[in-house]
Amino acid sequence: RVAITAGGVTKILAFSLLSIILGADTYQNWLKHLNSKGYLKHFIESINTDNQNLLMGLNSDNIKPLFIYEAKLAFLAQIAQTEAGATTLLEAGIIPRLSELTILHQLPVSSELYKQHLLVQPVFTLLTSLLTSLGSKHVVANREASHLVCVHSELISSIVKSNPGEERSKQDYQDLCVVTSLLAWLRAHQHDLVRLSRPI
Repeated sequence: RVAITAGGVTKILAFSLLSIILGADTYQNWLKHLNSKGYLKHFIESINTDNQNLLMGLNSDNIKPLFIYEAKLAFLAQIAQTEAGATTLLEAGIIPRLSELTILHQLPVSSELYKQHLLVQPVFTLLTSLLTSLGSKHVVANREASHLVCVHSELISSIVKSNPGEERSKQDYQDLCVVTSLLAWLRAHQHDLVRLSRPI
């Protein structure tokens, strides 16, 4: 409940604590509780609110919304590391919510690349964890992930391409690694990416 009602640092700590608890919960009782009480659905739906807060604060020095967003997606990525967790997230509509993140099309200027890293990395880490847990034969997950790639294709292209003489930072390489891992996974497990990535 604190992760819903609190603000700032308290919310960030709440998500971090939930990530630790879920990582140690062998029998997934916490996952069942969060799902049955509607908390998990709320966390996923609130990504739209995070998107609006991030857009409003894009040129602001207030980075609390960015860290809350990062902590929330890291928490969801922890859930996605098991098949049961990934299935629960998929059924709750996590991939369409990530596809709707318009903040990814209005990234900060190059002087604030650390903000870009904090926006990009959690999305593709979560998606890769989810797909890996569900496996290659999960048609819905593959189709929705392919659609997300199409929606954010301009962003992905900007991460993958390298301009002559441009020196990449450590964060650039981390973003490149997670994006290419996702693309490689989709390429290896789908015979027809174009067909599956049509709008759904």
